[in-house]
Amino acid sequence: MTKSLSLCGEAGEVLNTLLKPPAVTPVSEILLVSGTGVKVEITGLTISGPGAGPSGSLGSGIFVRDGADANIHHNRILDIRDSVLSSAQTGVAIQVGSQTLATTGSVTIDQNTISGYQKTGIAVSQSGSTATITGNTVTGAGPTSVIAQRGILVNYGATATITGNAVNSHSYLAG
Repeated sequence: MTKSLSLCGEAGEVLNTLLKPPAVTPVSEILLVSGTGVKVEITGLTISGPGAGPSGSLGSGIFVRDGADANIHHNRILDIRDSVLSSAQTGVAIQVGSQTLATTGSVTIDQNTISGYQKTGIAVSQSGSTATITGNTVTGAGPTSVIAQRGILVNYGATATITGNAVNSHSYLAG
């Protein structure tokens, strides 16, 4: 998405509007929000993987970059990983900015259910990236020797206000 818009799923108790990656590999992201001045609202969706391949097949569920701003609320972001959980350092449910790509983004992330990701639930990276992260449930794979997971990561000079989230089931079993 390179224009300001609202992406809203169907109303109702169950989040019926489903966005999935194409059956090709690799896929960088399911939803890309990109561009200075771009403001996007994402609500009421189920954004779900997995990727089609065994290693490095799906980068992120939502990626906010290039100075864009997103309000991400009341969604389910599920199974942002390879076809089976692998050791590839990909699979971020919500990515904001990137130190590697020298890009920033800003977000409000509120009241989402995030689970089944490979590496990180929410990652905010790069100086200039900002986030307000409130009231989300971020659930890892539990004890695993496959990959060391992270619930919420803020690094490389990014800033965030993080309150009232339930972050659980992150345990790496060194093998």
